[in-house]
Amino acid sequence: MRRTRQGFSLIELLVCIAIIGILMGMFMPAFSKAIQKAKSVAGVEAMRQDFIGEAADNANFSRSFFEPPLREQCREAFYQELNTSQGPRLYTELLYVVRNEDQFRAYWHTLIDPDVEDDPEYQGRFLIAYDEDGSKSILPPRGKGLNASDDGLYPIGWEFLSTSLADMTSGNIGTNVLWSDGHVEYIPYGARYPSCRTVAELSKRFLDGQ
Repeated sequence: MRRTRQGFSLIELLVCIAIIGILMGMFMPAFSKAIQKAKSVAGVEAMRQDFIGEAADNANFSRSFFEPPLREQCREAFYQELNTSQGPRLYTELLYVVRNEDQFRAYWHTLIDPDVEDDPEYQGRFLIAYDEDGSKSILPPRGKGLNASDDGLYPIGWEFLSTSLADMTSGNIGTNVLWSDGHVEYIPYGARYPSCRTVAELSKRFLDGQ
């Protein structure tokens, strides 16, 4: 009498498990990268939309457009939290057009440094800012109505930057930067402003002073 074979043998079962394991090993990294990319895109878009809304609020509601921001407004704008799909992120917002490290140091020491309480100097709506060495920078207000000479890209805001990974909310030593034309760019730490050592050191100092 002929016996009917049922089920798998042990060898066949092990071969199936091995094949499934190999396939999972091949495809899981791709799935993981896709998930991380989706989260990153969602976080960047949330940051971009939040900054755009924040800019509109500052221009239209928080104060008159022709009234320069107060020091406390600049300090609060420099250290904010934004909830995204990746959890809370710290982010920085600039209320003046700052394009390089030297201008950032002047902006910092005039408006952000908690130890500085002297009234900021303004020339019209332009901020006359001084760094720790007394070097002067004249910074135009962010937003509409800038002179033709002020055209060009400048950072509006970025994820909080630190030299310590423990301080980073994105899990990377680098920062997503929102530029004045509305696009977001990831800049790894140490590359160029505003992901440079000056910004990281002053940001860390500000965070420690909270």
